[in-house]
Amino acid sequence: MTADARQAVDLVRRGTAHIGVGVLDAPPDGLESVRLAHAEQVLVVRKIDPLAKKRRLRLADLEGASLVAPPQGGPQRAALDAALGSRNVSVHIAAVARGWDVVLRLVEVGVGAGIVNATCVLPRTLVARPLISYRASPT
Repeated sequence: MTADARQAVDLVRRGTAHIGVGVLDAPPDGLESVRLAHAEQVLVVRKIDPLAKKRRLRLADLEGASLVAPPQGGPQRAALDAALGSRNVSVHIAAVARGWDVVLRLVEVGVGAGIVNATCVLPRTLVARPLISYRASPT
């Protein structure tokens, strides 16, 4: 089954699934959990984007940028909104996408920059840059 993290936890609790895998802020109450991986978050831009020339980026570098963002209500969007808000950085949410493959494709066609796991395999037209002092939820 394919489900988001909250649905996966619910499926395990109901006994519909034996295990679930997802991005969680904290281990779910009443269930055993094991961290499978931790991946830093990176900003992905097209090679022709001016941000691609910088080796490392600060959140302030994103001021006014168009972003492909995760949907509201999930841990990654909450982390993004909190990080930008704590530094008073305003961005334009150009698109909302679920799934790294969709985010990467939207970045590739020029919709905006995206923040993804550093483990994502990028098309040759994109580059990833570390975001200094940005932390998303454990993955």
